[in-house]
This record gives sequence, structure tokens and C-alpha cells, in this order.
Amino acid sequence: MSAAVGACLEHPERNGTPCTRCGTFRCGECLAEGLCPPCRGSAGTRPPQPEETVGFGRRAWGRIIDFFFGQASGIGGGVLAGVVLVILEASGVVRTGWAARLDHGFLFNFFSGSVSAVFGMALSTAICGASAGKVFLGMRVIRMDGGRARFLDGTVRELGYYIDSLFFGLVAKGQMEGSPHQQRLGDKWANTTVVKADTLPAGTAAPMGRLVLGVGLGLTIQALVLTVFFVVAAL
Repeated sequence: MSAAVGACLEHPERNGTPCTRCGTFRCGECLAEGLCPPCRGSAGTRPPQPEETVGFGRRAWGRIIDFFFGQASGIGGGVLAGVVLVILEASGVVRTGWAARLDHGFLFNFFSGSVSAVFGMALSTAICGASAGKVFLGMRVIRMDGGRARFLDGTVRELGYYIDSLFFGLVAKGQMEGSPHQQRLGDKWANTTVVKADTLPAGTAAPMGRLVLGVGLGLTIQALVLTVFFVVAAL
């Protein structure tokens, strides 16, 4: 009996055969050892179990820790922006009095801080599955199929956080209490959840070096994005 053949999901102009794990049709370029790219990425993983997920209280403490790390990153971004602006002023690129032009009020500070936080948190989530707060409290973000969260997943989660955090987090708490995997709105939109780090299958947890890299790059990106905002605002 011949194997089933259908149009490749990624390259519709080509015929493909089913992925042995999810059944989607893929061409020879997409399949490797019978698996499509998403399934290869989650090989050796398993979907999270409800008892492995983390509740509202622990996750709230993680966000508090992230807030203080974010503040430190913001200070770093401000210092770096100041150095850049002094150099640009000396070069004649920026007019004198740039410090006064940085005072754009609450909306500017909220928007610049939010954008930098979304980028930084999404990056650290994609690299190691955790922010600084999650590392300290033993939590990891994973997809509902057990695979590693991607940058887009982290971005969706962080955008959703600004709704979940309304009314001191009551929106998130209500959503999590009604979810078997304790997913807040951002998790549901990104198809992710947060689990205890020690429940991850052997070999799938990020090693310490990757955790340091992920958190460090995430905080660095936050600082750099803020630097760009400050410099542009002073022009």
C-alpha cells in the first residue's frame, strides 16, 4: 500500500508525506527523520500536567522580582543614553539642553518602559523559558505541547500581561482559577503555561549557562530599547 501524499504545508506547490508525529504533510525539505520542524523542536517533550503548573501567588512574586530587575535595567538604559547624548552634543548632532527635552511625562515613560519590557521578557523567554523572577522562584514558561516557547509566544504573553495585571492582577487570578493549567489570558493567547522547573523532563530544561544568557540578554535589550527612546526624545 503506497504512503499518503498531499500538498506540503509550507510549500503548497510540492507534494509531501505526513509527519510521523502530527500528521501534517511536509515535503522532503521540511521533513527530517519523519518529523516536521515544530515536532523536531518539541522532540523529547510532553504536554504539561495540571499539577505541574504554577499558581497566581508564586507567579505574582516572580513579577515583583522582575520589576526590580527592570528598574535596574532602566537605570542602565538612562545612563547609557546620557553618555550617548553627551557624545552627540559634543559632535554637534544634538542641540544643547537635551536633558530638558527628555521630560515627556507619564505617557512617554509608560510607553517606552512597556515596549522595552515586552521585548526583553519575550527574548529571555525564547532563549531560556524564564525571566529573572522565574529563575529565582524555579518556574519556566513552556508551550502547551511541551515545547520551548518562541519569541512570538513570549511577545503575546507580555502584551496580554497588561490586561491580566488590571485591578492588581484580579483579571489574571480569575482566569487562572478557571483554567486546569492555570493559564492567564496571555498564556491562553500564546498557548503557553508556567510550570515548576523541577518537573520538566530530563534533558529539556535549559542549563544554567543558557539561563544566565537568556536573562542577561533580556535585561540588556530592555536597557538598549530605553536608550533608543531617550536619545530620540532628546533630538
